[in-house]
Amino acid sequence: MWKFIKTLLTIIILLIGGILGFTFIVGYSVYDAIDETANEAVVQQVTDIDSRLAIRVPLQKEYGMVINGFRKCSPQAGIRNEPDFSSSCTDGLCTIVVTFDERVPYSVGLYVEKENQCRYERFTTENKTRVVNYFAKIEINDALESVLEKPVGDYDVGSLKSLGQITYQLMGSKKVILNYGEKKIISDVLTINNEAKASILFE
Repeated sequence: MWKFIKTLLTIIILLIGGILGFTFIVGYSVYDAIDETANEAVVQQVTDIDSRLAIRVPLQKEYGMVINGFRKCSPQAGIRNEPDFSSSCTDGLCTIVVTFDERVPYSVGLYVEKENQCRYERFTTENKTRVVNYFAKIEINDALESVLEKPVGDYDVGSLKSLGQITYQLMGSKKVILNYGEKKIISDVLTINNEAKASILFE
């Protein structure tokens, strides 16, 4: 009897150890992937033009599709499996913008209002893919910080022309992604706490 209990305890300990080890490996892998993405190199060149600081960065493209005439909704129950999207309605006219990663699927599934119900509909992407957002990524690295004369402590990074921005920092320099929507622009102005600090020139 004691032998059986000892064997059972050994099995339980091994199972717990295996689960903890698996959890640690998966957690570390996810953290490592996030850290690697957040701290990936940013292509930018800091120059001085007519005694004014200028940052040259590539203007990048985000592809997707625009769906008109459907109001976005959320199901009352169940797990949603939808792509990244944004939606808006103006004067009763609704638009859904779906964004893609590297691979463009044959179709996308979204929950939309139809016949006064929230239904899951599929929309084909064939001949509908286009640039739905121009964006730029800027890194506030040590070299840039020294010439920006930034405030001590935390500060907000933005620009005068962007429609929105995402600022993040994970064990590295602060980075900001500036989004411009479907409008392609050639220049902007970087702001720190809403104060103009440098020109941004897009390549």
